[in-house]
Amino acid sequence: MKTLYIHIGCPKTATTSIQYFCNENKEILSKNGVYFPIFEQKYKDVNPYRNGHFLIAHQYDSNGKINTLDEHRIFRFNMDHIIYMFSKYNNILLSDESIWHSAHFFKKDLWETLRKESLKSAFKIKIIVYLRRQDTALNSMWNQKIKKSKQRFRSMSWEEFINTTPPAIYLNYEEGLNEIASELGPENIIVHRYGKKYFKNGSIYDDFLSTLGLSLTDDYTITTFERNPRLSGNSNEMQRIFNSIPNATKKDFSFFYHMLSEVSSEDPDTEKLGMFTPEEASAFMENYRASNRRIMEKYFNCSEDLFKTNFKNIKKWEWDSRHMCEDIIRVLGNTTISLRKENEDMQQHILELEKAIELQNENISTLKTKLKHPVRTLFQKVADSTH
Repeated sequence: MKTLYIHIGCPKTATTSIQYFCNENKEILSKNGVYFPIFEQKYKDVNPYRNGHFLIAHQYDSNGKINTLDEHRIFRFNMDHIIYMFSKYNNILLSDESIWHSAHFFKKDLWETLRKESLKSAFKIKIIVYLRRQDTALNSMWNQKIKKSKQRFRSMSWEEFINTTPPAIYLNYEEGLNEIASELGPENIIVHRYGKKYFKNGSIYDDFLSTLGLSLTDDYTITTFERNPRLSGNSNEMQRIFNSIPNATKKDFSFFYHMLSEVSSEDPDTEKLGMFTPEEASAFMENYRASNRRIMEKYFNCSEDLFKTNFKNIKKWEWDSRHMCEDIIRVLGNTTISLRKENEDMQQHILELEKAIELQNENISTLKTKLKHPVRTLFQKVADSTH
């Protein structure tokens, strides 16, 4: 039977890397019967390979109000394309990490709508979801807010963040899975755990392909650079403080983040520090232990904890004046080098423009002379032709 696979995250489980991987390997996926469509509709600040975004994205009219008619039009157009492509492929793959949250908070009828579509057009729906241990997921969400978020969160301290608990942070995995299962059935949900120790052959790409009944071979291309560089520890704190500057623009935030991410990638201390102490992480995870075990029983047929929880190895980031000063100097040095290089490139470009203008002025001057003395110019051409 034809199958529509929908990869819904969760957020901070390498979803962006998977999407780029699928786009880079569209041809080999196609040869293996999996179609990864790229739709014409684009969304601001959304990478084009989040091809499932149309399922939950809002459309707005000229007054900034939600345009439900436009939303239905785009949904229908893309869904009709999917149904048509089932005539050529057995499997179609959509991916978008915001579906996990949006289907719960904003598009509450999504699973019902998709179930009706599948019944009407005779295809199955399989949901692919990766679950990340909640304490590390929360930490990563805070890092992401500091990097990319709007004003409300981007300068928020860790203590403020965990006490505010914004509604977009949805960590009760059992509740989310039950909502999907109520419409599509638990047998149509493919649950994987996020973490190298859980991945097939230690590879997120091999693990993801396994959900489609495929295996990673040398035919696939894997781009090695990091899609969404992580800030943590000192670099994250510097970004958070920078975010509080009132007159900084979006370009300023982006530039400073770029400088920090470059320095972070060169940091000899590669240890990734979190914001929980071992005791805090243990207490936090205890809130989800029972529901996580039920997920393990339901989707893995195993009566044990969903995640390995050795909290002794957790190390909390602490403010250290000496190391912070060293990192600030490194960021300052990197920024200075970058700006000097940019300035030198601009100066070289200006010199090239000045030479081009000078040559152009000489050509214009010569042309003016010829136009002012046309007869003399004509005689000169005749004289030149006789030599």
